[in-house]
Amino acid sequence: MYNLGFVSNGKYPNNEYIEVLKRKTIFNIKNISSEQAIEGSGGLDVLLIQSGSAADVGNICELLIEIRKRTNTLIWILSDKLPNTTRIIFLQLGADGIVTNQIEPDEYLLILRNSLKRYGLSEEVEENLDDFKLIPNNLSVVIEGNQEISLTRLEFKTIELLYEKKSEAIPYQAIYQQVWDNDGDDVKNSNYRVANLIFHLRKKLEKNPLEPKYIKTVRSKGYLLNV
Repeated sequence: MYNLGFVSNGKYPNNEYIEVLKRKTIFNIKNISSEQAIEGSGGLDVLLIQSGSAADVGNICELLIEIRKRTNTLIWILSDKLPNTTRIIFLQLGADGIVTNQIEPDEYLLILRNSLKRYGLSEEVEENLDDFKLIPNNLSVVIEGNQEISLTRLEFKTIELLYEKKSEAIPYQAIYQQVWDNDGDDVKNSNYRVANLIFHLRKKLEKNPLEPKYIKTVRSKGYLLNV
């Protein structure tokens, strides 16, 4: 039997995907709070998180970060519809998948069961990286020896910070404080802003932003530049 935790955020207790899973005896499903998800995630096989509106995004980003500090439990986000940028940010912060209304409940049941069966496979080793050089006067980066890419001021400040401590994980809050010159008291929104900025950086620098070579996500901490 698989233990599933469902975080409904208090507003969406009835979910058709959850109802389908409840009909299967192999799943033991519990409705839990965000706090319980963080503290008890190690005892779960799967965590399902409901996202119903834009207001949930910051909370879910923070929840993903905190859970990934503690466990590699499978995490799926349930939402009728999410912007592509938000979907990618959730995945980069540690979500294993996004379920929208484009996926039928019975189809998701099969996806989840297959994921559980295959869970635990080792990741492939990343290949070594090419040359990487900052050009401060141009607010740009040269990659692969000759390709110069222009960045915004915030993007360059971020990559410069990561470059100064390359191969060392920089926490989300440290990036926010340095790049925005802010104390980072608003943790939920600051984490989202950092993740969104990294998303745009990866679009410019990476051949495949979903499998980044340069800017790595360290789930328990933040980001590092691997050069």
